[in-house]
Amino acid sequence: MNIKIPHVIIDCDPGADDFFALLWALGLHKKKTIRILAITTTGGNVGAEITYQNALRACEFLGVIDVPVGKSDIIVKSPDASHIHGADGLWNASKYLPKVKIPKISLSSDALLETVIKKHPETQILTFWPLTNIARLLKKDIHPTRIIMMGGAVRVPGNVTPVAEFNIAYDPESADAVFTNANHTVLLPLDVTSQLIFTRHEMNTILSDLKGKKAKFLEALTLHTFKTNMAFRETAGMEWFLVHDASVIAMLIYPHLFRGQFLPVRVETKWELTRGQTVTDLRNVAQPNTHTFVVTDVDRDRFMESMVQDFLNFL
Repeated sequence: MNIKIPHVIIDCDPGADDFFALLWALGLHKKKTIRILAITTTGGNVGAEITYQNALRACEFLGVIDVPVGKSDIIVKSPDASHIHGADGLWNASKYLPKVKIPKISLSSDALLETVIKKHPETQILTFWPLTNIARLLKKDIHPTRIIMMGGAVRVPGNVTPVAEFNIAYDPESADAVFTNANHTVLLPLDVTSQLIFTRHEMNTILSDLKGKKAKFLEALTLHTFKTNMAFRETAGMEWFLVHDASVIAMLIYPHLFRGQFLPVRVETKWELTRGQTVTDLRNVAQPNTHTFVVTDVDRDRFMESMVQDFLNFL
Protein backbone atom coordinates (compact mmCIF):
# COMPACT_ATOMS: atom_id res chain seq x y z
CA MET A 1 0.00 0.00 0.00
CA ASN A 2 1.36 3.43 -0.99
CA ILE A 3 0.66 5.88 1.83
CA LYS A 4 1.74 9.46 1.27
CA ILE A 5 3.38 11.01 4.30
CA PRO A 6 2.14 14.42 5.48
CA HIS A 7 3.94 17.47 4.08
CA VAL A 8 4.18 20.25 6.66
CA ILE A 9 5.59 23.67 7.47
CA ILE A 10 6.37 24.33 11.13
CA ASP A 11 5.72 27.91 12.24
CA CYS A 12 7.21 28.52 15.67
CA ASP A 13 9.05 30.74 18.17
CA PRO A 14 11.36 28.21 19.83
CA GLY A 15 11.54 28.63 23.56
CA ALA A 16 11.73 25.67 25.95
CA ASP A 17 8.62 23.55 25.33
CA ASP A 18 8.62 24.69 21.67
CA PHE A 19 12.08 23.14 21.37
CA PHE A 20 10.79 19.76 22.55
CA ALA A 21 7.99 19.91 19.97
CA LEU A 22 10.40 20.95 17.23
CA LEU A 23 12.81 18.11 18.08
CA TRP A 24 9.94 15.63 17.95
CA ALA A 25 8.90 16.87 14.51
CA LEU A 26 12.48 16.85 13.20
CA GLY A 27 12.96 13.32 14.48
CA LEU A 28 9.83 12.19 12.65
CA HIS A 29 11.16 13.94 9.55
CA LYS A 30 14.42 11.98 9.81
CA LYS A 31 12.42 8.76 10.14
CA LYS A 32 10.34 9.78 7.09
CA THR A 33 7.10 9.69 9.07
CA ILE A 34 6.45 13.29 8.04
CA ARG A 35 8.19 15.61 5.60
CA ILE A 36 9.04 19.09 6.85
CA LEU A 37 9.25 21.43 3.88
CA ALA A 38 10.24 24.48 5.93
CA ILE A 39 10.50 25.95 9.42
CA THR A 40 9.39 29.56 9.76
CA THR A 41 10.15 31.58 12.89
CA THR A 42 9.48 34.96 14.42
CA GLY A 43 9.68 36.65 17.80
CA GLY A 44 7.35 35.58 20.60
CA ASN A 45 8.79 33.62 23.51
CA VAL A 46 12.01 35.56 22.91
CA GLY A 47 13.21 37.94 20.18
CA ALA A 48 13.13 37.00 16.49
CA GLU A 49 16.91 36.63 16.19
CA ILE A 50 17.01 34.15 19.10
CA THR A 51 14.03 32.07 17.93
CA TYR A 52 15.64 31.84 14.49
CA GLN A 53 18.92 30.64 16.03
CA ASN A 54 17.08 28.11 18.19
CA ALA A 55 15.36 26.61 15.14
CA LEU A 56 18.79 26.25 13.52
CA ARG A 57 20.10 24.70 16.76
CA ALA A 58 17.29 22.12 16.72
CA CYS A 59 18.18 21.12 13.16
CA GLU A 60 21.88 20.81 14.06
CA PHE A 61 21.04 18.85 17.22
CA LEU A 62 19.51 16.07 15.10
CA GLY A 63 21.68 16.52 12.02
CA VAL A 64 18.82 17.67 9.78
CA ILE A 65 20.31 19.55 6.82
CA ASP A 66 17.50 19.44 4.25
CA VAL A 67 14.97 21.80 5.89
CA PRO A 68 15.15 25.56 5.14
CA VAL A 69 14.61 27.89 8.10
CA GLY A 70 13.05 31.33 7.75
CA LYS A 71 13.34 34.41 9.96
CA SER A 72 10.73 37.13 10.33
CA ASP A 73 11.28 40.87 10.47
CA ILE A 74 7.74 41.53 11.73
CA ILE A 75 7.58 43.57 14.93
CA VAL A 76 4.55 42.93 17.13
CA LYS A 77 4.21 45.35 20.02
CA SER A 78 3.64 42.79 22.73
CA PRO A 79 5.99 41.76 25.55
CA ASP A 80 7.85 38.51 24.95
CA ALA A 81 8.20 35.67 27.47
CA SER A 82 11.96 35.79 28.06
CA HIS A 83 11.24 35.98 31.81
CA ILE A 84 9.93 32.42 31.43
CA HIS A 85 12.30 31.03 28.77
CA GLY A 86 15.53 32.89 29.62
CA ALA A 87 17.59 35.18 27.41
CA ASP A 88 18.50 32.36 25.00
CA GLY A 89 14.98 30.90 25.06
CA LEU A 90 16.40 27.72 26.57
CA TRP A 91 17.31 28.83 30.09
CA ASN A 92 21.02 28.81 29.22
CA ALA A 93 20.90 25.13 28.24
CA SER A 94 22.17 26.23 24.82
CA LYS A 95 25.68 26.19 26.36
CA TYR A 96 25.63 22.43 25.83
CA LEU A 97 25.00 22.84 22.10
CA PRO A 98 27.56 23.63 19.39
CA LYS A 99 27.73 27.26 18.33
CA VAL A 100 24.92 27.75 15.85
CA LYS A 101 25.89 28.16 12.19
CA ILE A 102 23.94 31.14 10.89
CA PRO A 103 23.60 31.39 7.09
CA LYS A 104 25.11 34.50 5.51
CA ILE A 105 21.75 35.33 3.97
CA SER A 106 18.64 34.61 6.06
CA LEU A 107 15.50 33.40 4.34
CA SER A 108 12.32 35.38 4.95
CA SER A 109 9.59 33.53 6.83
CA ASP A 110 6.93 35.29 4.74
CA ALA A 111 8.55 34.40 1.43
CA LEU A 112 9.27 30.83 2.53
CA LEU A 113 5.65 30.21 3.54
CA GLU A 114 4.34 31.60 0.28
CA THR A 115 6.83 29.77 -1.94
CA VAL A 116 6.39 26.36 -0.31
CA ILE A 117 2.59 26.38 -0.28
CA LYS A 118 2.36 27.57 -3.87
CA LYS A 119 4.70 24.74 -4.90
CA HIS A 120 3.12 22.14 -2.58
CA PRO A 121 -0.59 22.99 -2.16
CA GLU A 122 -1.17 19.85 -0.07
CA THR A 123 1.00 21.31 2.71
CA GLN A 124 -0.31 21.57 6.27
CA ILE A 125 0.94 24.22 8.70
CA LEU A 126 1.78 23.21 12.25
CA THR A 127 1.98 26.31 14.37
CA PHE A 128 2.80 26.75 18.05
CA TRP A 129 3.42 30.43 18.18
CA PRO A 130 1.23 33.56 17.65
CA LEU A 131 -0.56 33.52 14.29
CA THR A 132 1.12 36.59 12.77
CA ASN A 133 2.81 34.78 9.88
CA ILE A 134 -0.31 32.78 9.02
CA ALA A 135 -2.60 35.82 8.96
CA ARG A 136 -0.23 37.55 6.53
CA LEU A 137 -0.25 34.45 4.33
CA LEU A 138 -4.07 34.23 4.24
CA LYS A 139 -4.27 37.93 3.41
CA LYS A 140 -2.56 37.03 0.11
CA ASP A 141 -5.33 34.45 -0.47
CA ILE A 142 -2.86 31.59 -0.07
CA HIS A 143 -4.39 28.71 1.88
CA PRO A 144 -2.71 25.57 3.24
CA THR A 145 -4.68 22.33 3.32
CA ARG A 146 -5.00 22.55 7.10
CA ILE A 147 -3.64 24.58 10.00
CA ILE A 148 -3.06 22.80 13.32
CA MET A 149 -2.37 25.26 16.11
CA MET A 150 -1.77 25.37 19.84
CA GLY A 151 -3.45 28.31 21.53
CA GLY A 152 -6.45 29.76 23.30
CA ALA A 153 -8.55 28.73 26.26
CA VAL A 154 -12.18 27.64 25.87
CA ARG A 155 -13.52 26.41 29.21
CA VAL A 156 -10.43 27.06 31.36
CA PRO A 157 -8.58 30.20 32.54
CA GLY A 158 -5.90 31.82 30.40
CA ASN A 159 -2.21 31.82 31.27
CA VAL A 160 -1.32 35.48 30.64
CA THR A 161 -4.62 37.06 31.73
CA PRO A 162 -7.65 35.54 33.46
CA VAL A 163 -9.14 34.73 30.05
CA ALA A 164 -6.32 34.81 27.46
CA GLU A 165 -3.59 32.34 26.45
CA PHE A 166 -0.16 33.63 25.36
CA ASN A 167 -0.12 32.62 21.68
CA ILE A 168 -3.49 34.22 21.00
CA ALA A 169 -3.01 37.23 23.29
CA TYR A 170 0.36 38.13 21.75
CA ASP A 171 -1.30 39.08 18.44
CA PRO A 172 -5.09 38.76 18.78
CA GLU A 173 -5.82 40.61 15.54
CA SER A 174 -3.91 38.02 13.52
CA ALA A 175 -5.52 35.16 15.44
CA ASP A 176 -9.00 36.47 14.73
CA ALA A 177 -8.13 36.91 11.06
CA VAL A 178 -7.02 33.27 10.85
CA PHE A 179 -10.18 31.92 12.49
CA THR A 180 -12.40 33.96 10.21
CA ASN A 181 -10.52 33.34 6.94
CA ALA A 182 -8.88 29.91 7.06
CA ASN A 183 -10.61 26.98 5.38
CA HIS A 184 -9.73 24.23 7.84
CA THR A 185 -8.16 24.70 11.27
CA VAL A 186 -7.59 22.54 14.33
CA LEU A 187 -7.21 24.30 17.68
CA LEU A 188 -5.51 22.69 20.70
CA PRO A 189 -6.33 25.05 23.60
CA LEU A 190 -5.17 25.01 27.21
CA ASP A 191 -8.21 22.84 27.95
CA VAL A 192 -6.37 19.89 26.44
CA THR A 193 -2.69 20.89 26.67
CA SER A 194 -2.97 21.37 30.44
CA GLN A 195 -3.47 17.60 30.62
CA LEU A 196 -0.10 16.89 28.96
CA ILE A 197 2.09 16.45 32.01
CA PHE A 198 5.75 15.54 31.32
CA THR A 199 7.33 14.07 34.47
CA ARG A 200 10.79 13.09 35.66
CA HIS A 201 9.85 9.51 34.76
CA GLU A 202 9.43 10.45 31.08
CA MET A 203 12.66 12.44 31.20
CA ASN A 204 14.64 9.56 32.71
CA THR A 205 13.23 7.14 30.12
CA ILE A 206 14.34 9.37 27.24
CA LEU A 207 17.78 9.89 28.78
CA SER A 208 18.30 6.26 29.79
CA ASP A 209 20.68 5.38 26.92
CA LEU A 210 21.72 8.90 25.88
CA LYS A 211 25.23 10.15 26.62
CA GLY A 212 27.35 13.27 26.16
CA LYS A 213 26.25 16.82 25.43
CA LYS A 214 22.89 15.77 24.00
CA ALA A 215 21.97 14.19 27.31
CA LYS A 216 23.31 17.18 29.29
CA PHE A 217 21.33 19.60 27.12
CA LEU A 218 18.01 17.74 27.39
CA GLU A 219 18.43 17.20 31.12
CA ALA A 220 19.29 20.87 31.75
CA LEU A 221 16.42 22.10 29.61
CA THR A 222 13.96 19.76 31.32
CA LEU A 223 15.07 20.61 34.85
CA HIS A 224 14.90 24.35 34.19
CA THR A 225 11.44 23.95 32.71
CA PHE A 226 10.36 21.99 35.79
CA LYS A 227 11.46 24.91 37.96
CA THR A 228 9.76 27.50 35.76
CA ASN A 229 6.43 25.68 35.69
CA MET A 230 6.55 25.28 39.46
CA ALA A 231 7.42 28.96 39.94
CA PHE A 232 4.40 30.00 37.89
CA ARG A 233 2.18 27.60 39.85
CA GLU A 234 1.20 25.46 36.88
CA THR A 235 2.09 22.13 38.50
CA ALA A 236 0.40 22.07 41.92
CA GLY A 237 3.89 22.06 43.44
CA MET A 238 4.91 18.88 41.64
CA GLU A 239 8.08 18.44 39.58
CA TRP A 240 6.75 18.28 36.02
CA PHE A 241 5.93 20.58 33.15
CA LEU A 242 3.31 20.90 30.43
CA VAL A 243 4.35 20.06 26.86
CA HIS A 244 1.74 22.37 25.32
CA ASP A 245 3.29 22.67 21.87
CA ALA A 246 3.97 18.96 21.41
CA SER A 247 0.19 18.50 21.14
CA VAL A 248 0.35 19.93 17.61
CA ILE A 249 2.80 17.23 16.48
CA ALA A 250 0.73 14.48 18.08
CA MET A 251 -2.51 15.75 16.51
CA LEU A 252 -0.92 15.28 13.09
CA ILE A 253 0.36 11.73 13.57
CA TYR A 254 -1.74 10.35 16.47
CA PRO A 255 -5.16 11.98 15.93
CA HIS A 256 -6.93 8.99 17.49
CA LEU A 257 -5.66 10.14 20.92
CA PHE A 258 -7.77 13.31 20.81
CA ARG A 259 -11.45 14.22 21.01
CA GLY A 260 -13.25 17.46 20.26
CA GLN A 261 -15.92 19.19 18.23
CA PHE A 262 -16.34 21.72 15.44
CA LEU A 263 -17.02 25.19 16.85
CA PRO A 264 -17.06 28.76 15.58
CA VAL A 265 -14.08 30.65 17.05
CA ARG A 266 -13.43 34.37 17.31
CA VAL A 267 -10.86 36.37 19.28
CA GLU A 268 -11.61 39.49 21.30
CA THR A 269 -9.42 42.35 20.08
CA LYS A 270 -10.95 45.51 21.58
CA TRP A 271 -11.67 45.42 25.31
CA GLU A 272 -8.87 45.83 27.83
CA LEU A 273 -9.94 43.14 30.30
CA THR A 274 -10.78 40.49 27.71
CA ARG A 275 -8.33 41.25 24.88
CA GLY A 276 -7.00 37.98 23.47
CA GLN A 277 -9.87 35.86 24.78
CA THR A 278 -10.81 32.91 22.60
CA VAL A 279 -14.59 33.08 22.17
CA THR A 280 -16.53 29.99 21.10
CA ASP A 281 -20.25 29.29 20.89
CA LEU A 282 -20.91 26.23 23.03
CA ARG A 283 -24.69 26.41 22.74
CA ASN A 284 -26.58 23.54 21.16
CA VAL A 285 -27.59 25.50 18.08
CA ALA A 286 -26.91 25.12 14.37
CA GLN A 287 -23.32 26.15 13.50
CA PRO A 288 -23.14 26.46 9.70
CA ASN A 289 -19.83 27.22 7.97
CA THR A 290 -17.75 26.24 10.99
CA HIS A 291 -14.16 25.43 9.97
CA THR A 292 -12.38 24.97 13.32
CA PHE A 293 -12.14 21.63 15.11
CA VAL A 294 -11.57 22.44 18.78
CA VAL A 295 -9.80 19.67 20.70
CA THR A 296 -11.07 19.24 24.25
CA ASP A 297 -9.67 15.94 25.54
CA VAL A 298 -6.67 13.63 25.12
CA ASP A 299 -5.49 10.22 26.26
CA ARG A 300 -2.55 11.58 28.26
CA ASP A 301 -0.86 8.24 29.00
CA ARG A 302 -0.84 7.07 25.39
CA PHE A 303 0.28 10.52 24.27
CA MET A 304 3.33 10.38 26.55
CA GLU A 305 4.08 6.79 25.60
CA SER A 306 4.01 7.76 21.91
CA MET A 307 6.22 10.82 22.38
CA VAL A 308 8.79 9.04 24.56
CA GLN A 309 9.05 6.03 22.22
CA ASP A 310 9.49 8.31 19.21
CA PHE A 311 12.28 10.19 20.99
CA LEU A 312 13.98 6.89 21.83
CA ASN A 313 13.82 5.92 18.15
CA PHE A 314 15.69 8.95 16.84
CA LEU A 315 17.97 10.26 19.59
